[in-house]
Amino acid sequence: MRGLMITFLYLLMFGCGFQIPSVMALAYMWTDLVRPQYVAYSLITTLPLSMICAMLAIPAWFFCKDKPRRITFGTMVLIIWAIWMTISTFTAVVQDAAWDKWNFAFKAAVFAVLLPYFFNTRAQIEAAILTVLLSVGMNVISIGAKTIINGGGYGVDLGVTGGGYGLTEGSMFAMASASLIPLFFWGGKYSILLPGGWIRKLLVWGMVALSISASLGTFARTGLVSMGVLAVAGFFAAKRKILYVIIVFMIGSSMAGFMGSAWTERMDTMKSAEGDSSAMGRVAAWLWTIDYVKEHPLGGGFDIYRTNTVQVQMADGNMLVEHGKAFHSIYFEVLGELGFPGIAMFLSMLAWFLLSMLRVRRLTRKRPEYAWVSDAATGLFIATLVFMAGGAFVGVAFQPYYWYLFGIGIAVIHFADRELADKLPVTS
Repeated sequence: MRGLMITFLYLLMFGCGFQIPSVMALAYMWTDLVRPQYVAYSLITTLPLSMICAMLAIPAWFFCKDKPRRITFGTMVLIIWAIWMTISTFTAVVQDAAWDKWNFAFKAAVFAVLLPYFFNTRAQIEAAILTVLLSVGMNVISIGAKTIINGGGYGVDLGVTGGGYGLTEGSMFAMASASLIPLFFWGGKYSILLPGGWIRKLLVWGMVALSISASLGTFARTGLVSMGVLAVAGFFAAKRKILYVIIVFMIGSSMAGFMGSAWTERMDTMKSAEGDSSAMGRVAAWLWTIDYVKEHPLGGGFDIYRTNTVQVQMADGNMLVEHGKAFHSIYFEVLGELGFPGIAMFLSMLAWFLLSMLRVRRLTRKRPEYAWVSDAATGLFIATLVFMAGGAFVGVAFQPYYWYLFGIGIAVIHFADRELADKLPVTS
């Protein structure tokens, strides 16, 4: 039954996509984030769904109307970044693994470049945001509900799609589910596609509650860091700050008690890295990365961490030797794999995106008709902050989830520039 439902969904998306090109892009995004092949039990599991969606989406791009006529700084750097990651893969030390990672990293970057050209209207931009929310939300509902009923756990597979890959990996999921909370609120306030009234309010608040539960229920310390950054960023964005602080304090206190002693004990390990072999292993891997790029400024290509050997001093005085210790950080991941050029492009894109979202918010926040644009920019700004903070402790720099938000953000920039072009000067 599940397989038939997913098959019908694809037939519906493809049928609509020939009339509405943006639907083809939504189909690709959903496929890439959800990976329905691992959910269905039918012939669909053997089909290259991502390739099919891409082959249909890219030609559909030519039929999109009102495509932006200019290329933003972020788009140009992303294109160069995609080219640079391809060049570095040809010279990568670990060739087989490098090309496997390039396969999804390059596609995510290229599609993020194309997304702003598919989504040019309010409805299209909202559909793109909702696609990301629903893709992540599928596992949010499963993990959040199971955490509430039975409690969570570190390394426990509670999601609809398992395997510990991409969005199903605990730390990645904890960060992603926390970062999308502002966009859930945005959808609840401004959606023109979802049903209104109490149904939408119940849906939004339910998804927010499940997102908090799911993020913390992974027992990943990245979840606590992400929720902390989200809470601080939300304070500056909130209009009624005192009420906001009271609500956050009540939620934090109740969740800390609800999660139990096992969760509290794991979070307490953040206080002292010296007593945590996992944390010390990450530090050792980061130091190895710095030493490596000193000798190889252009990086070693994707998955270069597989060649490292790090030593970790244990609390009992013994020395633990680990081979192939992962980066566990988006910054050291990019630095080690793409070198100084890669990390420079990566940081410049993040900085430009944050500044651009602030600019869009500044230009639209006093215009009631563009309140949805202002709050969308705010939500994407906070999501990026959470990604940058949570990503400092998990190596997901090339995962599609964030780069699709990046592409949607550029679509918001194009929309604001186009709408306000005749009303006030706009600079990039």
